[in-house]
Amino acid sequence: MQYPSTKRLIFCLWTLPISGIFALIALFLRKFFVLPGADLVGWAQMVASDSYRIAQYIYILAYVLPFFGFWALYIYLSQHKVETLAFWGLMGALLGTGLPLTTLGVFTYTSPALANLYLHGETYLPQVITDIAMGSSLVVGISGAILYVGGCFLFGLALWKSKVISKLPGVFLFLHALLISFGFGSPAMLVLSWLLLIICGMWFISSVQKASVSSK
Repeated sequence: MQYPSTKRLIFCLWTLPISGIFALIALFLRKFFVLPGADLVGWAQMVASDSYRIAQYIYILAYVLPFFGFWALYIYLSQHKVETLAFWGLMGALLGTGLPLTTLGVFTYTSPALANLYLHGETYLPQVITDIAMGSSLVVGISGAILYVGGCFLFGLALWKSKVISKLPGVFLFLHALLISFGFGSPAMLVLSWLLLIICGMWFISSVQKASVSSK
């Protein structure tokens, strides 16, 4: 089997830290507003703004970009006798990332429309977003969270067993998955989760580069 070149793997691995940076930019742009809270007017004004729409587009991009990084990590680990663990890690990470995109779409396209109507007097509408998020979207979200955490755990286990990359970035990847999946309501946890992805992504890149140089 012919594997992709190290340069291509590193190129794809860069999507992990870059996605983390994009996500942090998006979170601060939208001021961490997602679901309506006690400050309904503040929520509506933020969600109806252009900066919120831009933030949501950036955030969706941040969710999708890691697909390439996870693929590169799978390819790299499959060369070191942990292909099975890495494969199921890839499947879990991809499915766990893809399923919540439906909910992100609701927040991106539906929330601004309802927020505008709220500002024009339709005061019951913010509850619609909460009902969607805590109803059918919650089932999809929980399924995605379990798959994503499981996939990142298997990636971490594959890293642990492969001994080609330090064990610590695998732990960081797992912690990132836990925090982003179950720390939805906490700005601090969301920021920390994306920071962990940036750190472990940079660690993966550095490790692959060093291994490539030492093998020459």
